[in-house]
Amino acid sequence: MKPLKKQYIGFVCGALLFIGVDHADAVETKEVYNRFSDVSVTSEFFDEIDSMFYKGVISGYKNGGNYLDKAEFRPNQYVTRAQASKMISIISGYHPNTQENNDYNDVPESHWAHDYITQLTLDNIVSGKENGSFKPEDTLTRAQAAKMIVHAFDLNKTYQGTSFYSDVPSDSWYAPYVNALTEAGITTGRTADRFDPFAKVTRYQLAAFLDRAYNQVSVDEMNTRQTLLIAIETVYRLESMTGYHRQQGYLDGAQPVLPAFDTFQNDIEPFMTENYLPTLESVYGKSCTQCSVQLFETQLNPDRFIEFSTKNDDTIQFETATFGEHNIQFKLVRDNGEWQLDGYSAGDQTSRTTQPGIRQ
Repeated sequence: MKPLKKQYIGFVCGALLFIGVDHADAVETKEVYNRFSDVSVTSEFFDEIDSMFYKGVISGYKNGGNYLDKAEFRPNQYVTRAQASKMISIISGYHPNTQENNDYNDVPESHWAHDYITQLTLDNIVSGKENGSFKPEDTLTRAQAAKMIVHAFDLNKTYQGTSFYSDVPSDSWYAPYVNALTEAGITTGRTADRFDPFAKVTRYQLAAFLDRAYNQVSVDEMNTRQTLLIAIETVYRLESMTGYHRQQGYLDGAQPVLPAFDTFQNDIEPFMTENYLPTLESVYGKSCTQCSVQLFETQLNPDRFIEFSTKNDDTIQFETATFGEHNIQFKLVRDNGEWQLDGYSAGDQTSRTTQPGIRQ
């Protein structure tokens, strides 16, 4: 357990997910923009859900048209096999396969999850039933989730000891996967001696499993898309926080006024370095309360392979990379375990011009 436990003050209240919270010796308090109306910032699983949302692995159910409007996460809703295939594809950095078809009799090319299921099948991460079906709309069980995650992250299945749980027989098909997940610290079971392998997996449980599995991969071992998830999360957090405060200038008065940058600077400092702060402050000052200008190009899905100039557990940097119509220069550094933006610029691919810190 980390010696420092963050304590969050959220912007929303209501019917929330409250699940036991670990208490640590020291407490740091900061304000955070909570995107969900039904997940408490004090939930034991808030950090995992929050991280998976900002990485684009799992989304919410919108209650409004504005991208800043609160959404429902529905943490206790069960996950289908199709939904899990999409989430695992994204967090594993797999590119959805659009050139191949699968042999399942219930996953046609028109199915929304066809490409995710097909790619995971080709990579032997998922498999179907004996009758040739995949059952995409069936709810995922905890045993099935364990198998998918172990294969996706190539976890060690060589554990030879006694099963960790009384309801996971050593000779069962799922024992190697459940034990691997437990040995890696991704799950501790439903109780000290029960895993409940055939229970249905909920959205908050899968978010927690995937976040823990992802965090065990070192940056130098990550593939391109996995690495870009770190960049996506960082800029999306900054975008959301600055957007939230910018919007308050429109909501709080009849005459829109852009809130002063220093009124919320402390809330966004965890996500950027001192070097980058003046740049963001300058860009923010040119934005408005009623427009939908984005400070960053957050759709960081590469059109082709990216050659990183630096990619390790301390620094991530690519000098030039093409994302859609933009050339982006990007640098992240890690401070006390947290990734922070240290450099960013995006320019038009045709003109080759760039402007620090803003989407053109």
